[in-house]
Amino acid sequence: MTEGQGKCSVVWFKRDLRLRDHAPLTAALASRHPVLMVYLFEPELMDQPDWSLRHGQFVYQSIKDLNRQLADFGTSVLVAHQDALSFFQALSKIVSITGLFSHQESGNRASFDRDKHIAHWLKGQGIEWYEYPSNGVVRGLKGRMNWADLWKKTMKSPQIHPDLSGLSTISPEVLALNCAPQTFERLGLTQVVSGFQPGGERYAHQYLDSFLRDRYKEYARSISKPEASRKSCSRLSPYIAYGNLSVRQVYQAVLAAPVSLKSRAIQGFVSRLHWHCHFIQKFENECGIEFRALNRAFEALDRPLDPELLEAWKQGKTGVPLVDACMRCLRETGYLNFRMRALVVSYATFNLWQDWRLVAHHLAQMFLDYEPGIHYPQIHMQAGITGINTLRIYNPMANAQKHDPQAEFIKKWVPELRGLPLGYVFEPWNISPMEEMMYEFKRGVDYPNPWVDFDVSRKRAADLLWGLRESPEAKKEGLRILKQHVNPRA
Repeated sequence: MTEGQGKCSVVWFKRDLRLRDHAPLTAALASRHPVLMVYLFEPELMDQPDWSLRHGQFVYQSIKDLNRQLADFGTSVLVAHQDALSFFQALSKIVSITGLFSHQESGNRASFDRDKHIAHWLKGQGIEWYEYPSNGVVRGLKGRMNWADLWKKTMKSPQIHPDLSGLSTISPEVLALNCAPQTFERLGLTQVVSGFQPGGERYAHQYLDSFLRDRYKEYARSISKPEASRKSCSRLSPYIAYGNLSVRQVYQAVLAAPVSLKSRAIQGFVSRLHWHCHFIQKFENECGIEFRALNRAFEALDRPLDPELLEAWKQGKTGVPLVDACMRCLRETGYLNFRMRALVVSYATFNLWQDWRLVAHHLAQMFLDYEPGIHYPQIHMQAGITGINTLRIYNPMANAQKHDPQAEFIKKWVPELRGLPLGYVFEPWNISPMEEMMYEFKRGVDYPNPWVDFDVSRKRAADLLWGLRESPEAKKEGLRILKQHVNPRA
């Protein structure tokens, strides 16, 4: 957009930080008006309990990658640290906004409320908001009867690639809305922290290519192993969560890859792409589960806050080696495989008996790939508050012996236990006083004793949850959930 041109179409990037397979950008370029691309670091969203700096840094890196590509066209994404409504109000005083183009977002309540305010203001200004479905998620869906067919149709339909040659430079007046570089530094967004996957389309495609070329071979065998999964799983989740890749791009890359679609690994991976969108669809249809139990009968559970207990879990100091290794690894890298995520939720909500909402907020901050539409339905399943899913209380000791048999993962993240024999690495509380002297290890000093007895806490949780699950209220809610979220033909 050059100086003197008073009209423009605005593309609002959210969780779609890519230039390929992007319907809103394609449509904006076809509008025949100059196109302005914007991303907003919104203070209100950054103040929410599910946001953390690692998310912002990943987004910042993704925008840098967008601008690296856009430099060839003499333009860039305009980035502001401002709430959306005030930004668009300020922009409207400089240019005439002919249309706002974006993907629909199945985000948290704060983002949903924000969108309602934007929609109301746009309507008052006579500005059309063109919102496009994201990853096969259908807004306003009444039931699940045909959703799987619609999803597959979307995944197999042609990708929508914009013609970037139609992009224009940004006018000086609009450019003045850009966030100053020192603001990014002050917010900590420019800091590059080792141990985390870097954001951006370029890295997303590198991870996708390496997975389909080689890493997929160990996918099925290693998916539950806390250490091996770090390499053999696709590691695409943050790139999908922030839209460096669309699910359709990944789906079609799998179909086109020179690997057998009959392989167990590839079939399992494709099914997880489907489940990814299934859970977001569930959240899209019932976003209130950010704050309340999916099965409302489970709101009756009393899980009083124990600040010391919750903090020990957050810091990886529960005295249970696999739980602590997972929490420390998550803090330093932002990643855990699915089974270990389920395990730490199970331990926090069943054994430590802490409220699922506090657990959900902390893990949302820690997960680099935090996606509200997946996060909350999964938290509800692992915390046992759906009333329809199998109640799983994970045994950390059994899981350690099965999935980390040489304690490679535990020793990496809980170095206090490296000098102990293997059996004591899994259960250090069993070490005898004589062996403490032999291995120069002091139980409860060098490494904490468990805060709770696993068997006792497991039985208490199971008794309470199964009892509530059998109540008339829980069963009635279960029928409602099945009707709303499950395909009756499946």
